[in-house]
Amino acid sequence: MSIETINALEPQLLMHEVVDGKVCGLEWRGPELWLTVDGEGRPIDPQHVFESLRPRTGGDTVQAAPISAARTFTVTDKDTAEKLTFTCMPGCIVVHEVIDCSRPVAADDVCCIGDDNGQVSLPFEGASAPKEAYVLRAFVRAAPFSKVMAERLPHVVFEVVEDEYVVGLDPDSLAVVIGVFEERLEALRCTYADLVQTRAKVLARTVQAGSEVTE
Repeated sequence: MSIETINALEPQLLMHEVVDGKVCGLEWRGPELWLTVDGEGRPIDPQHVFESLRPRTGGDTVQAAPISAARTFTVTDKDTAEKLTFTCMPGCIVVHEVIDCSRPVAADDVCCIGDDNGQVSLPFEGASAPKEAYVLRAFVRAAPFSKVMAERLPHVVFEVVEDEYVVGLDPDSLAVVIGVFEERLEALRCTYADLVQTRAKVLARTVQAGSEVTE
Protein backbone atom coordinates (compact mmCIF):
# COMPACT_ATOMS: atom_id res chain seq x y z
CA MET A 1 0.00 0.00 0.00
CA SER A 2 1.40 3.42 -0.98
CA ILE A 3 1.96 6.33 1.42
CA GLU A 4 -0.71 8.30 -0.44
CA THR A 5 -3.24 5.49 0.12
CA ILE A 6 -2.39 5.25 3.82
CA ASN A 7 -2.78 9.01 4.27
CA ALA A 8 -6.08 8.98 2.39
CA LEU A 9 -7.47 6.45 4.90
CA GLU A 10 -6.50 8.48 7.96
CA PRO A 11 -9.55 10.02 9.69
CA GLN A 12 -10.04 13.76 9.23
CA LEU A 13 -11.26 15.23 12.53
CA LEU A 14 -13.93 17.90 12.03
CA MET A 15 -15.29 18.45 15.54
CA HIS A 16 -14.31 17.29 19.02
CA GLU A 17 -16.47 18.62 21.85
CA VAL A 18 -17.79 17.58 25.26
CA VAL A 19 -21.60 17.43 25.27
CA ASP A 20 -23.42 16.58 28.52
CA GLY A 21 -20.24 15.02 29.89
CA LYS A 22 -19.67 12.83 26.83
CA VAL A 23 -16.74 13.26 24.45
CA CYS A 24 -18.32 13.61 21.00
CA GLY A 25 -16.69 14.00 17.62
CA LEU A 26 -17.30 14.14 13.90
CA GLU A 27 -14.68 12.87 11.48
CA TRP A 28 -14.33 11.76 7.87
CA ARG A 29 -13.18 8.17 7.42
CA GLY A 30 -12.65 7.74 3.71
CA PRO A 31 -15.93 8.68 2.00
CA GLU A 32 -18.01 8.34 5.21
CA LEU A 33 -18.79 10.81 7.98
CA TRP A 34 -18.50 9.17 11.41
CA LEU A 35 -20.05 10.23 14.71
CA THR A 36 -18.12 9.16 17.82
CA VAL A 37 -19.38 9.25 21.41
CA ASP A 38 -16.93 8.31 24.16
CA GLY A 39 -14.80 6.38 21.67
CA GLU A 40 -17.68 4.44 20.12
CA GLY A 41 -18.20 5.37 16.46
CA ARG A 42 -20.49 4.69 13.51
CA PRO A 43 -21.16 6.24 10.10
CA ILE A 44 -23.84 8.92 9.84
CA ASP A 45 -25.56 10.73 6.99
CA PRO A 46 -23.74 14.09 6.52
CA GLN A 47 -27.07 15.80 5.87
CA HIS A 48 -28.07 15.01 9.47
CA VAL A 49 -25.51 17.54 10.64
CA PHE A 50 -27.72 20.30 9.27
CA GLU A 51 -31.13 18.63 9.20
CA SER A 52 -30.74 17.88 12.91
CA LEU A 53 -31.01 21.63 13.54
CA ARG A 54 -34.66 21.67 12.41
CA PRO A 55 -37.18 22.87 15.01
CA ARG A 56 -38.37 20.14 17.36
CA THR A 57 -41.49 19.69 19.49
CA GLY A 58 -42.10 17.81 22.68
CA GLY A 59 -39.85 19.84 24.95
CA ASP A 60 -36.52 18.42 23.75
CA THR A 61 -33.64 20.21 25.42
CA VAL A 62 -29.87 19.96 25.28
CA GLN A 63 -28.08 20.80 28.49
CA ALA A 64 -24.83 21.77 26.75
CA ALA A 65 -26.33 24.76 24.95
CA PRO A 66 -29.89 26.14 24.59
CA ILE A 67 -31.19 25.67 21.04
CA SER A 68 -33.44 28.25 19.41
CA ALA A 69 -35.77 27.47 16.54
CA ALA A 70 -33.80 26.80 13.38
CA ARG A 71 -34.56 28.33 9.99
CA THR A 72 -34.68 26.11 6.91
CA PHE A 73 -34.28 27.41 3.35
CA THR A 74 -34.37 26.03 -0.17
CA VAL A 75 -32.15 27.47 -2.90
CA THR A 76 -31.85 26.76 -6.62
CA ASP A 77 -28.43 25.80 -7.95
CA LYS A 78 -27.84 28.02 -10.98
CA ASP A 79 -25.64 25.39 -12.67
CA THR A 80 -27.92 22.34 -12.28
CA ALA A 81 -31.33 23.92 -11.46
CA GLU A 82 -31.46 21.48 -8.53
CA LYS A 83 -33.40 22.47 -5.42
CA LEU A 84 -31.12 22.33 -2.37
CA THR A 85 -32.38 22.60 1.19
CA PHE A 86 -30.28 23.58 4.19
CA THR A 87 -30.83 24.51 7.82
CA CYS A 88 -29.41 27.84 8.87
CA MET A 89 -26.58 28.00 11.40
CA PRO A 90 -27.56 29.16 14.91
CA GLY A 91 -26.86 32.87 15.26
CA CYS A 92 -26.73 33.52 11.50
CA ILE A 93 -27.53 37.10 10.45
CA VAL A 94 -27.72 36.50 6.68
CA VAL A 95 -31.08 37.32 5.07
CA HIS A 96 -31.19 34.14 2.99
CA GLU A 97 -34.67 34.92 1.68
CA VAL A 98 -33.23 37.84 -0.28
CA ILE A 99 -29.61 36.88 -0.88
CA ASP A 100 -29.93 33.17 -1.71
CA CYS A 101 -33.58 32.21 -2.27
CA SER A 102 -34.79 35.02 -4.52
CA ARG A 103 -32.79 33.83 -7.56
CA PRO A 104 -30.63 30.90 -8.69
CA VAL A 105 -27.21 30.96 -6.99
CA ALA A 106 -23.98 29.02 -7.02
CA ALA A 107 -24.32 26.45 -4.25
CA ASP A 108 -20.74 27.09 -3.12
CA ASP A 109 -21.62 30.74 -2.46
CA VAL A 110 -24.38 29.97 0.04
CA CYS A 111 -23.11 30.57 3.56
CA CYS A 112 -24.25 31.42 7.06
CA ILE A 113 -22.44 34.20 8.91
CA GLY A 114 -22.68 35.28 12.54
CA ASP A 115 -22.18 38.78 13.90
CA ASP A 116 -18.57 39.95 13.75
CA ASN A 117 -16.77 40.76 16.98
CA GLY A 118 -16.86 44.51 16.41
CA GLN A 119 -15.40 47.00 13.96
CA VAL A 120 -12.37 48.77 15.36
CA SER A 121 -9.97 50.61 13.07
CA LEU A 122 -6.49 52.10 13.24
CA PRO A 123 -4.91 54.75 10.98
CA PHE A 124 -2.36 53.21 8.62
CA GLU A 125 0.25 55.00 6.56
CA GLY A 126 -1.02 55.51 3.01
CA ALA A 127 0.61 56.65 -0.22
CA SER A 128 -0.47 60.26 0.28
CA ALA A 129 -2.47 60.32 3.51
CA PRO A 130 -3.25 58.06 6.47
CA LYS A 131 -6.10 55.63 5.89
CA GLU A 132 -8.35 53.88 8.38
CA ALA A 133 -8.56 50.08 8.25
CA TYR A 134 -10.36 47.57 10.44
CA VAL A 135 -8.13 45.25 12.46
CA LEU A 136 -8.55 41.76 13.90
CA ARG A 137 -12.19 41.16 13.01
CA ALA A 138 -13.60 37.65 13.30
CA PHE A 139 -16.94 35.93 12.80
CA VAL A 140 -18.43 32.42 12.76
CA ARG A 141 -19.28 31.03 9.32
CA ALA A 142 -20.69 27.82 7.80
CA ALA A 143 -21.10 26.93 4.12
CA PRO A 144 -23.64 24.08 3.87
CA PHE A 145 -22.78 23.14 0.26
CA SER A 146 -19.04 23.80 0.27
CA LYS A 147 -16.83 21.27 -1.52
CA VAL A 148 -14.51 21.52 1.51
CA MET A 149 -16.35 19.34 4.02
CA ALA A 150 -14.86 21.05 7.08
CA GLU A 151 -16.37 24.36 5.91
CA ARG A 152 -19.87 22.91 6.19
CA LEU A 153 -19.47 23.01 9.96
CA PRO A 154 -19.22 26.27 11.93
CA HIS A 155 -15.72 27.77 11.75
CA VAL A 156 -14.17 31.20 12.29
CA VAL A 157 -13.04 33.62 9.60
CA PHE A 158 -10.32 35.89 11.00
CA GLU A 159 -9.59 39.12 9.17
CA VAL A 160 -5.99 40.29 9.76
CA VAL A 161 -4.48 43.44 8.24
CA GLU A 162 -1.40 42.38 6.28
CA ASP A 163 1.60 44.48 5.23
CA GLU A 164 0.23 47.56 6.95
CA TYR A 165 2.17 49.65 9.47
CA VAL A 166 1.16 52.18 12.12
CA VAL A 167 3.99 54.74 12.24
CA GLY A 168 5.10 57.69 14.35
CA LEU A 169 3.71 56.45 17.66
CA ASP A 170 4.49 58.53 20.73
CA PRO A 171 3.83 57.03 24.19
CA ASP A 172 0.22 58.24 24.24
CA SER A 173 -0.44 56.98 20.73
CA LEU A 174 1.14 53.61 21.55
CA ALA A 175 -1.10 53.39 24.62
CA VAL A 176 -4.11 53.86 22.32
CA VAL A 177 -2.90 51.04 20.04
CA ILE A 178 -2.34 48.78 23.04
CA GLY A 179 -5.87 49.54 24.20
CA VAL A 180 -7.25 48.61 20.78
CA PHE A 181 -5.46 45.27 20.79
CA GLU A 182 -6.57 44.57 24.35
CA GLU A 183 -10.16 45.18 23.27
CA ARG A 184 -9.65 43.02 20.17
CA LEU A 185 -8.23 40.19 22.30
CA GLU A 186 -11.29 40.28 24.53
CA ALA A 187 -13.53 40.33 21.43
CA LEU A 188 -11.66 37.29 20.06
CA ARG A 189 -12.29 35.48 23.33
CA CYS A 190 -16.01 36.21 22.87
CA THR A 191 -15.83 34.89 19.29
CA TYR A 192 -14.11 31.77 20.59
CA ALA A 193 -16.94 31.23 23.08
CA ASP A 194 -19.51 31.74 20.29
CA LEU A 195 -17.73 29.18 18.11
CA VAL A 196 -17.58 26.58 20.89
CA GLN A 197 -21.28 27.09 21.69
CA THR A 198 -22.38 26.96 18.04
CA ARG A 199 -20.40 23.79 17.33
CA ALA A 200 -21.78 22.23 20.52
CA LYS A 201 -25.33 22.98 19.34
CA VAL A 202 -24.65 21.37 15.96
CA LEU A 203 -23.00 18.32 17.48
CA ALA A 204 -25.64 17.91 20.20
CA ARG A 205 -28.44 17.91 17.64
CA THR A 206 -26.44 15.50 15.45
CA VAL A 207 -26.02 13.11 18.38
CA GLN A 208 -29.73 13.40 19.14
CA ALA A 209 -30.74 12.82 15.50
CA GLY A 210 -28.37 9.87 15.22
CA SER A 211 -29.89 8.30 18.33
CA GLU A 212 -33.40 8.69 16.91
CA VAL A 213 -32.38 7.00 13.65
CA THR A 214 -31.13 3.91 15.49
CA GLU A 215 -34.17 3.63 17.76
